[in-house]
Amino acid sequence: MIFFLIAAAVSGFAWATTERWFHALWFAAAVLATFGLLAFIAKGTSTLMRKLAPDFLPYPWRQGLANLHRPNNQTTAVMLSIGLGTFLLVTLTSVQGMLLKQVEERSGKGEPNLVLFDVQKDQRKGITALFRKFNVRLHEEVPIVTMRLAAVKEKSVEEIRTDPRSTIPPWALRREYRSTYRSRLTGTEQIIKGRWQGKVKADEHPIPVSLEKGIAESLKVDVGDSLQFELQGVPLLTKVASIREVDWQRVQPNFFVVFPEGVLENAPQFYALVTRTDSIQLSAALQRTVVQNFPNVSIIDLTLVLNTLDSILGRVSAAIRFIALFTILTGLAVLASAVLSSRSQRLKESILMRTLGAPRSQIVNTVVAEYLFLGVISCMTGALLATAASWGLSFYFLGTVTSIPLAPVLSILALVTGATVLAGVLGCWGIFRRPALEALRAET
Repeated sequence: MIFFLIAAAVSGFAWATTERWFHALWFAAAVLATFGLLAFIAKGTSTLMRKLAPDFLPYPWRQGLANLHRPNNQTTAVMLSIGLGTFLLVTLTSVQGMLLKQVEERSGKGEPNLVLFDVQKDQRKGITALFRKFNVRLHEEVPIVTMRLAAVKEKSVEEIRTDPRSTIPPWALRREYRSTYRSRLTGTEQIIKGRWQGKVKADEHPIPVSLEKGIAESLKVDVGDSLQFELQGVPLLTKVASIREVDWQRVQPNFFVVFPEGVLENAPQFYALVTRTDSIQLSAALQRTVVQNFPNVSIIDLTLVLNTLDSILGRVSAAIRFIALFTILTGLAVLASAVLSSRSQRLKESILMRTLGAPRSQIVNTVVAEYLFLGVISCMTGALLATAASWGLSFYFLGTVTSIPLAPVLSILALVTGATVLAGVLGCWGIFRRPALEALRAET
């Protein structure tokens, strides 16, 4: 019953955040699966420690391992809390690093990092002259023609919108399509279905166009299907000649609909100019001059995008880190409670060991070994699950290679493990300092 309530609460929170049941259920399933795996591994570790006693280890280490399954030690609860906190911290650090690295790579290796939109025909020469003045190269000049969708597969947009059986999302029907025309594919796209047609005669009908994969799926169309657009009252009958896969993460204009050359050259249009600046100072000076001379032009600066992304991730990270640290502190509190509840038993063990001649350092080493094992196993479990989660996020959602930042992750593991050992040792410190004779008198 409790597990069901937890699952319902996580699912409800995810749905309230994403407003999509599919994403909410996947999120809830991932969180609960992680929780379940941590609990399973914690139970398994506790059971394994009962049977594992390597003879080659020094006595304090063997005794530390054995202590993990002592009565009232709360090994499972502590591992669950510390492991979950480590999982959150490592996953967050990995994903944040991958996102920032991905954006940084897009701005490196000579890639464009500055895009100017809404450039009118009569402004092109003036802006390219500014590029030459600032010694930056024009990478690409892209014509853009705005139009709206009028019909899909010979069925008008109004009919589709009022049809209760339609599964086409409203945004795909209502949006303004900013399309372009060219004779070739760019480096950010590839044909996955159909055949690319880059040039046609002006009187060819229907006009062969290329659709981006996502918009083709949204409009429920395939190669050979018809689409009718409206360009300032002029109907344009088209057919889907090809479907493209587009890398939207590259800093250059990409389009849902691409027309061939020979159709839209005389249509009302504006341009997007793509360039690259090698320093923040040069970029700022160029943008300032462009805005002063051409106030209608909009500019996208990848450096600003990177800073904005870093700021957003920083705010999100602060919230998640708070949750993760709270989870770890909860684990340390459980650990302290377990130490206090087993204080009498630990005192008897300390008396016995000192009566048999064990020095205080050996008793301390036994406790250090116990909590070191507990911290390392908890952290490694959380880190391994975080690595798997980071791989899934990078492969299925970010479309990039998994990259785990070793230095921050190792720092997290060392700090959490150190905090676990410190909490355990401090909880037992009074036992170490208590004379054996005094403890024996108290027991009798």
